[in-house]
Amino acid sequence: MKKSYAILFLILLLGFQKISAQNNNLKPQEVFNLYFNALVKYDDQALTSLNGYLEPFLGKDNVYQISARDSYSKEVDNLTQNFLSGFSEETANQSKAESQIFFNVMLDNFKNANYVVKNIESLPHETDQNQVVSGVNFEVTFKVPAKISDPEFKDEKKVTGEELKNYLNIVTNEVKKADKIISVTQRFKLYQIKKNENTYYWNGGAEELAGKLYEFYFKKFNPKNK
Repeated sequence: MKKSYAILFLILLLGFQKISAQNNNLKPQEVFNLYFNALVKYDDQALTSLNGYLEPFLGKDNVYQISARDSYSKEVDNLTQNFLSGFSEETANQSKAESQIFFNVMLDNFKNANYVVKNIESLPHETDQNQVVSGVNFEVTFKVPAKISDPEFKDEKKVTGEELKNYLNIVTNEVKKADKIISVTQRFKLYQIKKNENTYYWNGGAEELAGKLYEFYFKKFNPKNK
């Protein structure tokens, strides 16, 4: 009986080692997929897989510590706070719920973006000629409203809570009905690291991936940019 348990344990151990080896030898496009799904699409499963991939060479304390869901909620709160800061305190308090709904819809639309990896090319490292850098060129598509209503507020400090709530309800419905496809092509760099005979790819400033897409996406909601 003990022999059977020993054999079973050996089979499980070999299986675990095989899975770990597969996870440690991802190709650049597979690593990019994890980054994109974790940081742009706010996918917790992808974030868990990304942390599992990064941990062997970065250490447990240096991987992402916040869940994708919490990061999403925090981003909604930040966007809401920044938006309402331009209005009077009374108007901001009266319109907070509608503002949060609006930015939830905006971010939900953002994270439903589709992407295609066009190609991956080898690039020179900025400072180390011996290090390999993979440039992932990709195209992202979003849906946005064909037309977004202009608030036409002459003085934000004089806007009433009712006026702002009405406007937010209008543009929230416009975002929900988004039907215009926009696209952008960008590049994401992955730096190669070798450790324990394994080759890893990573980017120490990966938040820039979502940041650049945020900039492109939110600009399309400015009526003046239409």
